[in-house]
Amino acid sequence: MVTCHYCGHRSLIEWQGRKKPPTVQVQQWQIDPSFGRIAIPMQQAATRAVGVMVVLGVAMPLLIGGLVFGLTMTRSRSTTSGYTYTPPTPPIPGMAGNGDPLGGGAGSAHKIDAPDLHKVDIADVVRQASAIALAQEPHADKLSSVVAFQVVGGMLDVTQQNAASVDFSFHYNDPTKAPGQKDVVEGSVSVHVRAGGMEPRTMNAFYRDKTLTAPKCASKDAWAVAVKSGVPDNAVSTFHLYDNSPFSPKSPTVWSIRVDGHDEYRREIDATNCALVKSWATSAKPSTKH
Repeated sequence: MVTCHYCGHRSLIEWQGRKKPPTVQVQQWQIDPSFGRIAIPMQQAATRAVGVMVVLGVAMPLLIGGLVFGLTMTRSRSTTSGYTYTPPTPPIPGMAGNGDPLGGGAGSAHKIDAPDLHKVDIADVVRQASAIALAQEPHADKLSSVVAFQVVGGMLDVTQQNAASVDFSFHYNDPTKAPGQKDVVEGSVSVHVRAGGMEPRTMNAFYRDKTLTAPKCASKDAWAVAVKSGVPDNAVSTFHLYDNSPFSPKSPTVWSIRVDGHDEYRREIDATNCALVKSWATSAKPSTKH
């Protein structure tokens, strides 16, 4: 006997090899008409009852199996091992079908031109990214930000899945539209560096008014200055290029070199002439774990 946990109905389930009880011969009989009931032969009633049980025996396992499957699939959404059912993700407002914010588009990947993809100067990456961004959006002429990860010896391994990101901004008036009729167009082109290539993505957001000067100081040379100032040569660092004009007007664009967990090794190097702008060697203390 199987009981449905949903409706409480109990069903008799036959299985292969079960010995069936001997067939009981039921004599036909009729109810006295004086009771006001319809006379039904018992043999026919027994046949109908068996038919109902057969139908229930087939339908109930399917119903129970469907309920168990539904509960299993619902539970599997929260599990992390084995098969996991993932329901379709509904579109998010402001996102295009390809996942780019505000209807942007991802261009095809461009191969990075370098003799050794495991050791590429970040300044050279910026130059190549600039050409790709302009090809994607002719108005993307403002360098907004540069960040490169897992830099060793001032050189970037561009074969990483997340090697670097170079962003450019654009702002212009659309001559095909009347003034005030949404004729101002602004946004950005983000060039994602990974797996030995560059993938540009145009986004109608993240526009930045500040423009960074393209680095003339190679990242390898900037690293040499950092090492000379006390940074270990074997340290793994992150390179940022950003506007530092409020703090160093003579060096408006700097390479900011960071070593994770070691503020004392942070350095800012002029991105034009490779001069040391600021050192945290004396102002920061090494992080310690107790």
